[in-house]
Amino acid sequence: MYPAVVVRVLVDLSTPTQIMLRLENLEADLALAQNELSEAAKAWYPLLADRKVAVETGWAMSAGTVPERKAQAEAAGAVVGVEEEARWEALKLVVRVMETRANIGMGLLKAHSRA
Repeated sequence: MYPAVVVRVLVDLSTPTQIMLRLENLEADLALAQNELSEAAKAWYPLLADRKVAVETGWAMSAGTVPERKAQAEAAGAVVGVEEEARWEALKLVVRVMETRANIGMGLLKAHSRA
């Protein structure tokens, strides 16, 4: 799973030095997360084709009305790559949160320079 390094306690960001230290930590965390995200993408994206094949096979093998066939086809594809997709989506959110924190830190640093 994702490295525990990213889970940190709240830090005091009242001085530029503290903000810069936090930004350096975020940079290190983002580097780790980028590697994890890359690995998750390598696992997830090849399965998209497998999912599409499963959906189309499910459509071909199903019977009933169009909505029923569509539901059966989607159910057949829904089981392909579930864990890989979940990991990919979770890591994307982790990276997005870290990017947001870095932007906030840069804003705070800019505000300190104006004060």
